[in-house]
Amino acid sequence: MRVYDDVFYEAVFVHQERLRAQRTRDHARRVINKMMMPEVNLLVRVAPQPWESLESFAYRAVDLNGLSSLSEVALALRWKPGRALSLERCRQLMNSLGEGYTQLEPMIPAEVDRKTVLLDGHRFQRGQLALTTSRLCPDCVEQYGYGKAYWSLAPLAVCEEHGIYLVDSCACNTNTLLSTTRPGYMQCACGANLRDQPRRRASSAAQNLALEIAQRYKTAIGSKQVGLQRNSSMLPPETTLSELLDLATFLGSVNPDYAKMNLDRTRPVVRLSHVSKRFELAAQALACWPTGVFPLLRFAYSHQREAPYSPRTSYRALQPVMLAAERWLSARMYKWFAEAVAAFIQTPSAWKARSNSLPVCECARGRG
Repeated sequence: MRVYDDVFYEAVFVHQERLRAQRTRDHARRVINKMMMPEVNLLVRVAPQPWESLESFAYRAVDLNGLSSLSEVALALRWKPGRALSLERCRQLMNSLGEGYTQLEPMIPAEVDRKTVLLDGHRFQRGQLALTTSRLCPDCVEQYGYGKAYWSLAPLAVCEEHGIYLVDSCACNTNTLLSTTRPGYMQCACGANLRDQPRRRASSAAQNLALEIAQRYKTAIGSKQVGLQRNSSMLPPETTLSELLDLATFLGSVNPDYAKMNLDRTRPVVRLSHVSKRFELAAQALACWPTGVFPLLRFAYSHQREAPYSPRTSYRALQPVMLAAERWLSARMYKWFAEAVAAFIQTPSAWKARSNSLPVCECARGRG
């Protein structure tokens, strides 16, 4: 028995030594990380505003403290704007700004894993966020003095409050996106004031969809969705914000060419010049479900239709769309979308229409 006791105690000793070494390494790593992360003492404390973006907060801190640019703060903090940070890096960033900035945590895009980013309590797929570009509503910044975090939702293109399309470039060069190297939050590198940007009015359907997305973002996780727009009754009752964003992206990219649809998904579109077109298509489809989606399905069907017309040939022509829906949407949203496709196939007047364009549906006009 003594031999077995010696083996047991030796194993326990080895295990304890491993734990002690691991604790020593962890402590050393924490000390090194703290030493490598410099502190930035902001003389003027800046309080985050409701649903404010980290970029907007950083620019306000730069202005109020008389710093030269956002790049100065980013360099000191070793922070690269436009990138999601690990949870540990988020805590380091808050600590380096000083005590009292723990409330910044919700507004920092944090990596949960390689595919998921946490922002303000919501879990998003990386493709659902446009972190590398700056999106602004000139009227909101003029009215409130700061920018909203949910403007970085990739499929969103409209300000829900003012009903205008967001901007991501200056009039001096519409092909160049705004970046965090510009001298001020509302100032382009050319010196132009972005508050003077021309406004483009969105349709009532697009405003409703934008309001739907914004309200879902602002609603605390786990609480009941209340006060949403009329088109919310068209959606499945438990639709999440992430599912709604996927649906808007999918509806806006419906195309008879499956390869082109798949390319849109694997290479997410973030430029507002393209996003706004897709957002409008999705908004018109959702404004009067299911007939609002019929123009999109007719567009996809009309390029591959066969004669004579029949539900069978109509279904066969829509196979690329159904394959994309099955791949991109959740099981709940796919079932809901499939019901709309079934309604389209059972409506000969829809797929026999002469026009292959994508007009605004009549019921959507009536809602305006």
